[in-house]
Amino acid sequence: MLPVSKKIMEVFKLYKIGRKEALSWPSFESKTKRWERDFQDQLNEGFDELIKMQYIRIPEDKFSIFLLDAGYNYLYPPRTR
Repeated sequence: MLPVSKKIMEVFKLYKIGRKEALSWPSFESKTKRWERDFQDQLNEGFDELIKMQYIRIPEDKFSIFLLDAGYNYLYPPRTR
């Protein structure tokens, strides 16, 4: 997994987003605007990777980012729940 993808997933954990719950863009951007420029420049690559891995889903309206089952299991492995 790309380092930027891991950072994206950390934002979900920070907000305690659950299975199939949504993280709003404003909430996400409030955290990523403090990231180093290199990570900000790689956001699209990170999103593409996480979508392909079925960790997240971004609806066409792009208002929120949804955490899918695989992403939830990555953040909260069964032994830590």
